[in-house]
Amino acid sequence: MSRGENAMAGRAVFDANLMKRYQLPESEKKKYLETRHAKTLLHALPSEIRTELVRSFLAGKPLVANGGVAVIDFFKQNSTIIPALAEYPGTFTMLEKMYQFEDVTHPVDVFFSKSGPGGISLKSRYNLVNEMMVQHVREILKQQEKCLVLDLGSGPGRNCIDVTLSNPDFADRVEFHCIDTDPEAISYGQKLVEQHGLKNIKFVAKSMARLHRDYKGTVDYGLIIGVLCGLNTQERTGLLKLVKPYFRPGARVIGAGLLDRMLDLDLLCSYILREVAGWILQHPPIGIVQDAYEGAGYMYEGYVQEQPTRCYEIGIGCVQ
Repeated sequence: MSRGENAMAGRAVFDANLMKRYQLPESEKKKYLETRHAKTLLHALPSEIRTELVRSFLAGKPLVANGGVAVIDFFKQNSTIIPALAEYPGTFTMLEKMYQFEDVTHPVDVFFSKSGPGGISLKSRYNLVNEMMVQHVREILKQQEKCLVLDLGSGPGRNCIDVTLSNPDFADRVEFHCIDTDPEAISYGQKLVEQHGLKNIKFVAKSMARLHRDYKGTVDYGLIIGVLCGLNTQERTGLLKLVKPYFRPGARVIGAGLLDRMLDLDLLCSYILREVAGWILQHPPIGIVQDAYEGAGYMYEGYVQEQPTRCYEIGIGCVQ
């Protein structure tokens, strides 16, 4: 996720599905404390921090309003992921760790990036999106010599970089334009591109919503990964409609939305992200990504899900 998408996530209202889970009986929420990764995290916490976190979680109360400021302070002081998210939800540095490009060792960070469903699903989503992109782009290259790909909310362009490195022939035939407004993410991405000697990846420091003068029905393929996770259906529809004119008829645009299944698999993780980092995400049921695409006038070709967690609806919209 990029600066742009997480900035939008920060505007979203408190997710109704998460609120419903807050109100579950304590007896139903205890199971989330009994998973192996939850036990490992809780065991690593000081007793007073562990006690307060568990108390507030089971009560379904916000940490700040329930006397849990010490918990928030502990996580911010003993994690590299949480303070970055809390300061700025759009930071690309979080995903560098969640995608495991940077290793983490503290139990708090391991909980988020490696051991629980949240981290596993993000890494699996990343890999699946790359696999889909390679397949789809190769289909395009069977019909034409060149392909233009737009990565909206790209961060440092990891998807485009990895896909080019694993498919060297793309360097001459596929041009990737990475769109983001975070100067630090762009600077980091440019260093990666230079490090690998890639000439087919370009960074555009603009809002994804303000590209109408640059792309008018010329783009062959699009990614909008993670951007939808913080938006309600109306906002998703509006954004997809806004970027649609960039793409030629028949172009596919891939968009991923987080699902309520994440809450069912690991409510403790979602609680900590909301209460400690202030990260507001939406967790609708499957099918909402389809509603947004169809509401924006795309033909919905279906969706895929990362395995084994299936926490995302990764939709395939076709521009008509």
